[in-house]
Amino acid sequence: MRLIFLVLSVLCLFLVSCNDPYIETKTDENVFMDASLNDGSIVIVNTPAVDVTNAREVLTPSNTTDAGGLKRIRTASSDEANDYEFILVREMGTLTMSNGYEVQATDVKLSDDGYAFVSYNDEGPAHRGGVVIYKFNVVHGSRESTDVEVEVVTSVQFPNSEISALQYANGKLYMIGASSEKNWGYRGGFDYAFLLIMELNEDKTFNTSATPKVVKLTSFQGTSISVRGDRIFVTTGDGTNGTRGGLFIFNETNYSCVDFIEMTHARSVVTDNTNVFVMQSEPARVTKFDFNGSGMTSIYPPTFDLEDYTYQNEAMQKDAKSEMLVWNNLLFVAMNESGLRMLDRQGNILQVLERPGEDPEKHVTNSVSINTDSKKTMSGKEIQSNLLLVANGEKGMYWYDVMEFGGSQRIFASASNSVLSGMGSTNFISSFGNVAFVANGLGGLKVLYIGFDDTKEDEIVEPPCVGWSFGGNNQTFLKDNGNSKLDPPLDRKVGDILIQTEGDNFVVYLWGTVPNYKLDRSGVIFGSSLEYFDSLDGLLTGGPTLKDKNINNGFMTNRNSSYRTVYSDGSVRFTFPKEEVEKQINENGELLIIIYSGHNSWGYGNPQGPSGQTGTGVNNNGQIIMLKGVYFCE
Repeated sequence: MRLIFLVLSVLCLFLVSCNDPYIETKTDENVFMDASLNDGSIVIVNTPAVDVTNAREVLTPSNTTDAGGLKRIRTASSDEANDYEFILVREMGTLTMSNGYEVQATDVKLSDDGYAFVSYNDEGPAHRGGVVIYKFNVVHGSRESTDVEVEVVTSVQFPNSEISALQYANGKLYMIGASSEKNWGYRGGFDYAFLLIMELNEDKTFNTSATPKVVKLTSFQGTSISVRGDRIFVTTGDGTNGTRGGLFIFNETNYSCVDFIEMTHARSVVTDNTNVFVMQSEPARVTKFDFNGSGMTSIYPPTFDLEDYTYQNEAMQKDAKSEMLVWNNLLFVAMNESGLRMLDRQGNILQVLERPGEDPEKHVTNSVSINTDSKKTMSGKEIQSNLLLVANGEKGMYWYDVMEFGGSQRIFASASNSVLSGMGSTNFISSFGNVAFVANGLGGLKVLYIGFDDTKEDEIVEPPCVGWSFGGNNQTFLKDNGNSKLDPPLDRKVGDILIQTEGDNFVVYLWGTVPNYKLDRSGVIFGSSLEYFDSLDGLLTGGPTLKDKNINNGFMTNRNSSYRTVYSDGSVRFTFPKEEVEKQINENGELLIIIYSGHNSWGYGNPQGPSGQTGTGVNNNGQIIMLKGVYFCE
């Protein structure tokens, strides 16, 4: 059995001129064209068929029997996570088009002057949808009288176009989606993507004196948009004439095209004051640019390798919504069936939230947002919190606090932290102050009041502290037997490894996903160096140098089995007390772990030696993983 070193490969992105004839632009000054308000492609409706109903309901958290869910969390740093409850105050049904079709809510954005902009599209292959603009006003009071008043301002419908994402900025509404409208979004084949810009009046009604602007984009669908300063950033998915989707950058002032960077499976674009971050899927990748599309830097995975199975199964769900959030020095990346990653600016994983539920198609992490605004408690007290809201499909909306801990930001959750489970598919959340608007797919739009009941004595609960081991690749995969990495293709996953600290325990999980492959003979052992492992009689065999040696299966079988729990599905959990691993950490704070699957299986990930072989023709069933420091709750 041999171990495998990673082989680096180049992350493939292609720079393509904005003047590419495929984008149908002859000069940079002629990118956008006028869209008519009189040809039926855009229909402004001031009284849209949208039901705005009252729904006074204090939502019961989905994963607890405590109806109120009002538990105050005390963190290890002696701060307190906040005592939230969510009151469903308004429900808006799906938008009914003039032709009778109902379309589902896909995106929602809020302005700080009290307006909500909600996009809709068809669930099926047809291109139809629209945007509804709402005005809202938060009325604070007691738990019984608190309300969010909501009224429809106006709407626009697109009989041949659907809207997947939007943004309000500079007095304009920027919309992206897909269209079969021959006058603007359609160019033959399957390249339906478009960007549309419409000006609004001060009261957020549409300015019918201003001509809308539209640009045809490559690919099936526009996926994400961000407007920052004098730049418009748009991502599109893939098309049929080669991989022609990617990142488009336009000048907001004169609508000239600044650049187009071709990227496969581009799903999300977010910006801060100086940088542009683009998330790709299949597998998950994050790339950073400057506002002109230059300075391209791949930041996630920190070392990306197309043959590195550590990352090959992340964000693999096709045609799914995957949104990012950039906040302070952190990036939050929604990866659908792979859950949520909290990254630093270098792409290192700081924390992982696994997707809730078991269905990888319906229980997925679609988007993430953060509410840092000042909020009022039921008694009128002003408080500030970093409320993280995560859209998890049919499992609903999950909430967390992002707080300072040991010099780093950490995600903390209460024992009951989800609502809206089973009430449609939570696709996108936008929050402002004490209000959250949730785009709920065919469930329409939900409006929640964020409450803080500080009028009663709350139970103090110690948090279920979960900390990531910093500095290494904390996940890896064990694959089925084969005679090379690619021939035959190794598409059967034998086990996933997850390493993390939980309170005062160091935990190693192994999940078996192939029938007849049990992990009940697996083993784990710790060390402070490769030399330490070599000194253990019987662990490493062969030679003459360390990199030529193999891990002895007989030595590792059932190693530390007293700490092992085997579950009915074949998965395994090793639970080591803090003291057991701390004594192995050397003076540099590094910890080496050997994880043995218990079967002849391929081992990929980030081994630090000893073998430099590729593994061809050898059954590999172990990993050596190095962690640069371990984080425990105190």
